[in-house]
Amino acid sequence: MNDVHIHCFQDRAINYREEYFSDDYFRMLYQSSKARIAGSDNIKDYLINSKTEKAIILSFPWMKEEFLIEQNEYFASVRKDFPDGVHFFGNISFKSPDIERDIASLIESGFSGIGEIAFYDGNVKYDYLDEILYFAGIKNLPVNIHLNEAVGHNYPGKYLTDFQKLSDILSRNKKTKVILSHLGGGFLFYFLMPEIRNSLINVYFDISASPFLYSDDVYRTALLCAPGRILFGTDYPLIGKERYMKAISSDCVRDIELSTNCFFEHVLTV
Repeated sequence: MNDVHIHCFQDRAINYREEYFSDDYFRMLYQSSKARIAGSDNIKDYLINSKTEKAIILSFPWMKEEFLIEQNEYFASVRKDFPDGVHFFGNISFKSPDIERDIASLIESGFSGIGEIAFYDGNVKYDYLDEILYFAGIKNLPVNIHLNEAVGHNYPGKYLTDFQKLSDILSRNKKTKVILSHLGGGFLFYFLMPEIRNSLINVYFDISASPFLYSDDVYRTALLCAPGRILFGTDYPLIGKERYMKAISSDCVRDIELSTNCFFEHVLTV
């Protein structure tokens, strides 16, 4: 099974984690020593041990531009050490004065997409998101967006998104391929509405972190809501592949694997 949701950090952020706590988002998610963090060597081992041939390595939505640039540069430097089937997504500063230029720069550096975009402090920047999707669509670059479920227990980085505003932005940018992480925080279930499913034809959902959030029935339900749009993603190193394989029935595994393979073959262009 291929994997569309893996996290990786530059070596310095791993070895000197505390030095990066000046970034509010990073501190929020990783100040606990129990919060797992992985570098490129860890990812290589994981891909080999889990027999993952194709993968998407996601960047972090740093608030501090210097750390974001550092990670993008790190990804660009290690990308050559991975097989062709492994794709890296870069990120763009919330304060970027020229998002079109920055997307062009990511493409020149060999990135295959943008993300994971997240707003962990709850201040969802809809204008920024709209502009990212617009220019990413022009360049045929997929985008990964982090979304949370609106109910249930709290945890670091959990925030609410206005689904009407999100739907409007996605509708305005229909050509852009978008992965909504974590089953879209429940946005997935609105795909039972024909007007949503038929309109947002380039929106996909990954199942990352689902074992922490839902019962095992969610996978069959997800495939019912958005057939052909459900992608396998682990959120490694938060969770490994084995936990998902134990939870997902064999027929659902087959369907999710097919959707995931099609995404790698037909959506990723770099």
